[in-house]
Amino acid sequence: MLERVLGRRAYYIASAVFIMVGILSFIASAQQPYVGVDIERINDRWTVVFSDPNGEGYKAGIRIGDEILKINGEDAGQYRLLAKWGRLEGASGIEFRASGQMAVARITIQASALFVTLFANLSAYLLGFIFWLLGFITWRKRPFLNQVHILFWLNWAIAMAFIFSKPASRSLLLARELEFLTLSLVPLLLVSFISVFPVKNADGVNRAGRYILGSLYVLIFSLTMLQFFDIVHLGNFLRRLVLSNILLGITMTLWNFALITKLPKGSQERNQLEIVLLGLAAGLLPIALLTALPAIMYSRQIVYTEITSLFLMLIPISLYYVIVHKYLPASRRILGAMMSSFAAGAGSFILTYALFFSQTLQKVRSEYLIFVVLAILFIVCFYGARFVINRLIFKQNQALKLKIFELNQQENSLDEERLSYEETIESLGLEGAFLIADQAQMGVHTRAVGRFLEKPEEQAEMERYFQNHRRSILDIQVLAKDFPAEIYIPFAAHGYVCGVFIGHRSSHIRFERAEWSFLTLLASQLAHHMIMSLVIQDMEREMRVWKEASQRMQRKNQGLSALSASLFERIENERRLTAEEIHHGPLKRGRDINRCIRYLLTESPTPEIAETVLEQMQNIVVDLNDGLRLMSGNQNLLVLTNLGLLAAVEVLCQKMMIREETAITLETEGIHHDRRFRKDIELTAYRFIQESLANSLKHSGAAGQTIRIEQREAKLYLWVSDQGRGFDPGQIEDWAITRKHVGIVGIREWIASLKGEVQVCSALQKGTTLTAVIPLTDGLKGQADESKALDWVLLGSCEEL
Repeated sequence: MLERVLGRRAYYIASAVFIMVGILSFIASAQQPYVGVDIERINDRWTVVFSDPNGEGYKAGIRIGDEILKINGEDAGQYRLLAKWGRLEGASGIEFRASGQMAVARITIQASALFVTLFANLSAYLLGFIFWLLGFITWRKRPFLNQVHILFWLNWAIAMAFIFSKPASRSLLLARELEFLTLSLVPLLLVSFISVFPVKNADGVNRAGRYILGSLYVLIFSLTMLQFFDIVHLGNFLRRLVLSNILLGITMTLWNFALITKLPKGSQERNQLEIVLLGLAAGLLPIALLTALPAIMYSRQIVYTEITSLFLMLIPISLYYVIVHKYLPASRRILGAMMSSFAAGAGSFILTYALFFSQTLQKVRSEYLIFVVLAILFIVCFYGARFVINRLIFKQNQALKLKIFELNQQENSLDEERLSYEETIESLGLEGAFLIADQAQMGVHTRAVGRFLEKPEEQAEMERYFQNHRRSILDIQVLAKDFPAEIYIPFAAHGYVCGVFIGHRSSHIRFERAEWSFLTLLASQLAHHMIMSLVIQDMEREMRVWKEASQRMQRKNQGLSALSASLFERIENERRLTAEEIHHGPLKRGRDINRCIRYLLTESPTPEIAETVLEQMQNIVVDLNDGLRLMSGNQNLLVLTNLGLLAAVEVLCQKMMIREETAITLETEGIHHDRRFRKDIELTAYRFIQESLANSLKHSGAAGQTIRIEQREAKLYLWVSDQGRGFDPGQIEDWAITRKHVGIVGIREWIASLKGEVQVCSALQKGTTLTAVIPLTDGLKGQADESKALDWVLLGSCEEL
């Protein structure tokens, strides 16, 4: 709803709210000590049910099972936050009796050092910032994706929950309520997101799940507001309800994941899902294995929550990576890297705790610092050892010699069997290859294999290297270590200037000079295969062009034949109509004149009667002349001949509106009544408008038409449009063959005879627009070619319909 009202501003406003609330929350949390003690009334005694080892209460000696007697000098039951949330947050003085003892202890809660408080709070705020930042960047890079919009609000809700967690743990004003509300919103957004990513899944289960989660959110919101105004005290119930809501959202998410796993292996959607699952596993497993599970089994964490919770940032990172990047590596590669990193991390944990348990570091008090330093040191040693082993021990020289021998034996089979680039590169243990072939007529062509397929920026870098050194480097080159490829091999063949970039080995062992002959042979085979492929593609493209041109010519000939037949029929009909008009018009008046002459010759009438007969004969002659004039050319063409195009079109529009009861709008620009054109141009333009109007009145069913005539420079532009039922322009060629609607076909031929162009833009139920451009002078073909783009900008395009 917020997004619909505010549009893009909603994301900026939400981000500004997050930043401001985060700053205020961070400042407030740093000033308030964290007690970390929860109590419940058991057998009329306020008994401690939870004591956080990181809280000030635990450090002061409060343990589970102790009885709380007084808080801030008053009876424990009178403390406001105790009745509301069951927590001792905000207490400065506490009297309690340890379990099994009679003595009463009094403690004063003091805030820890600022550095310690900031360190304890840093992980939550850092995670919140990362969730929000990655959601915001994802939205900025892919704003047109619906799933990105949902992801932004999901990350925003999670980020807000993180920054509210620290003030909520201290029971600051409204912090616990806001934490519950943001946490309850996360499952609803999570199910909405997973319903559209990576594939849309709008089944009944998802719809029902979103309805249930939405109802639970409304219930939690209502109870939280009642709790805030002290109308009800349902702190524990609210906590369980929020957890239940989260568990339901997780269950729905796993259900969608289960459905997506049915997708075929190797599909893009399944690869995206597997990468996201790896991100979830990498983010959640450290917390589960190193913090949660040891705390449940041994009541002691192996690794502090502040450290393991930082792995949660891998979840938004994986989502950002999958959505923003178009080309993704196979999930098994990421899994291999994760397993290697897991081995290094596990080794660092084992070594560190072995040193602690052996009391080697007994005197060192800064456990955090020692743990981090040893873990980093072990990981560096692990990867360093792996690099040395790959470089010094497993050189694989003998295996490479065998591969060279096999390649020489199969030199001809590469082309005969058409081995794919991928198979060749993979069989040789290379990361990839990049091929470039340049020819003046064919242009630049590239082929990427292996890892380069997923690295367009590296392809661009290698292409720049090829263009910059195509003339200066004529021999094999070993490239810099930071360059994407290791070897560059230039050569020329079949009129092409080629360059082949060979990537590094998968084992990271660099090539030796003795292997250059093998690499040159490999590059020549790959380039030969590529050039042959380009030649074949060029031949296929030329054959398709010839075939399409032949088909167009054949269809045009068929259309012209049909048009000729239609014109012949029209001529015969005109002759028949002319004969009928002569019979009923001039021939009848000729007989009347003959009767008058016969009367004068045979009856010898008086002068008065003879004068009357002559006047009748004169009137008949006048009618005869008018009839013959109309037969020789209709009135509109007479107006066209005498007064010009614009006047003839105005007369045509008036007659059409009277006869057809339609509304015709005539618009002009750059043309006036005194402007005359060549006779063939005026006649063609008039026929175009006349035939277009007739077609619109006959077939469109529109209530009105619009005609626009415009002269711009040395060209005449014509538009005839309506808002009728429209048609499929692709049927015009078929009409030419089947002799249906030959008027439109004739229009195109008329305009083409004057080296003009016609465009028919139409769509069903969206109206029709016929447009034409007619050159007004000869010898302007070059100028017409240069201004062709301007012509069609002026005319408009079919998409505007």
